[in-house]
Amino acid sequence: MKRSAYVRPTRATIDLGAFAQNWRALESLLPAESKILAVVKANAYGHGSVEIALECRKLGGAGVGVADVTEAIVLREGGYSGLVLCLGAISKWALAEAVHHQMTLTGFSIQSLEDMADYAGRENAAIPIHLKIESGMHRLGLPQTEWEAAALFLSSHPQIQVEGIFTHLAESENSDRAFTEEQIATFRRAIDFFERRLGRRLIRHAANSGGILFHPAAHFDWVRPGIALYGYPPSPDPPTARFAPALTWKAPILQVKSVARGESVGYNRGFRAEKPMKIATVAAGYGDGFARQYAPVGVGFRGKRCRIAGIICMDLFMIDVSEWHDVQPGEEVTLLGPEKEGAPTARELAAARNTIPYEVLTSISARVSRLFVREEISA
Repeated sequence: MKRSAYVRPTRATIDLGAFAQNWRALESLLPAESKILAVVKANAYGHGSVEIALECRKLGGAGVGVADVTEAIVLREGGYSGLVLCLGAISKWALAEAVHHQMTLTGFSIQSLEDMADYAGRENAAIPIHLKIESGMHRLGLPQTEWEAAALFLSSHPQIQVEGIFTHLAESENSDRAFTEEQIATFRRAIDFFERRLGRRLIRHAANSGGILFHPAAHFDWVRPGIALYGYPPSPDPPTARFAPALTWKAPILQVKSVARGESVGYNRGFRAEKPMKIATVAAGYGDGFARQYAPVGVGFRGKRCRIAGIICMDLFMIDVSEWHDVQPGEEVTLLGPEKEGAPTARELAAARNTIPYEVLTSISARVSRLFVREEISA
């Protein structure tokens, strides 16, 4: 008899309707000829890469962007057959897997191009790539000092098929636009150089979420939104486009206890009851990605913000439910989600860790179940 897999009771619900709304909000800012290449790195920022990639295809996207071969394999095995662009580096030992899974790769240095050409020559394979240009981020990318050598190399290795060219914007959400404008200017010079040297027009893309929102000059042929697609634009004051967080994280109450005045709760006895209290134990913890630093923020319960009592444990944490007399095991607490439920948003939890919503969302553990729904979003 086949045994069912154990599933932790804490779950993240991903609203594909909200995701589609965010997609349309971004599309409304683009010229008709620009297409969206959705970034689904890190399990689609914690939202479930396969389901999100399949939704992107339904919405008419150009493809999806991933960080490495492993992420691409997950998509292919999950049934996604569209374009997968690896935005990061592929080691020469992983090239066989990348080609087998029909990835489009990134050429970001002379060495990366040489590794791909060596493999393509040995295996008589063609490798589609996009060139990544260094324009000021100083992460991955061909600096201008290597453009000439890269063009010469590519002209003698036709099995490396250059289909696109892109760059990455370092501070596109910043109110000071000068640096981003310099990056765009550098990228335009690279476009002109490589298209002349290769003798054809390439797919051009530069804009991340901030680039879409604040830099129309960076829209080009494709755009590459990440965090805004999931409902968190990189600036709290975006243009008129309306975004809706797509992920809500909940966990059930397991037990409710009465605690006398002066009794302690949790590790290190860090919380002491100042009066007779009711304490509920919730089925989530830092092992699920609900970090210890989130304790001062609290959680949502019955439409209100509810305080956390004591230190968050690996699998559990406790909350003060003294306000209510009828709390029962099985009732759900909202760890992250709609403010109407009293819950903190990813932006609020990020502030508690002195970080950004990206880290909050991608830190939600794989052991948290993902449930996909499609709600109608009101205008």
